[in-house]
Amino acid sequence: MIKGIVFDLDGTLIDSNLHLAKSWVTVFKELGYAITVEYYFKELRGLSARDIIKKVTRIENDERIKDIIERRKEILSSSINDIKPFPEVQPTLSQLKLLNLKLAIASSLSYDIMQVLKNKLQFNQIEAWVSSDMVKEGKPKPDVFIEALKRINISSKESIIVGDSINDMIPAKSIGAIAVYIKRYKDDYNNIADYVINSLLELVEIAKRYLLLHQI
Repeated sequence: MIKGIVFDLDGTLIDSNLHLAKSWVTVFKELGYAITVEYYFKELRGLSARDIIKKVTRIENDERIKDIIERRKEILSSSINDIKPFPEVQPTLSQLKLLNLKLAIASSLSYDIMQVLKNKLQFNQIEAWVSSDMVKEGKPKPDVFIEALKRINISSKESIIVGDSINDMIPAKSIGAIAVYIKRYKDDYNNIADYVINSLLELVEIAKRYLLLHQI
């Protein structure tokens, strides 16, 4: 039986991916590395900050990585007020709560940025917020999703995981959750998800289907 849903945040609930991409382009340019917004979307979207830095720069020194992360936070903070939820998010969350489902967020963002967004967005239906720096390893490892499920007290087999990146679907499948891919971009395609949706409102019908199956 499905008892809860864990959402990715960026690109899934909030329209933030372009802001994230531009912040990484800027910080890497300062470091002498040239990446494009397109490269971010294709190769980096959904990864933890630490893994993005390692992939682009090959830097392994923890203190250096922390400095880069802090600089990137400064850059992202300047545009955080422009980040908005997708229009269907609030009605979707409200309808899911009416189904008595527990809801959580598992994000690759740092804890402090996530907290700013938590206060700004007022997603009152969400019971647990987990960031990548609250766990040992970021996406595509499943740690952040496992922690989120633990905080709402349900197992992976009782959950749906929703995200906009392959780096959400890989961990979802690895822990036996139902993987739902929200297609936010025209050229997006994900062939490992259990469901591909174009609007989060479709998630309500998926959840109802599983709840109805349990009643039969």
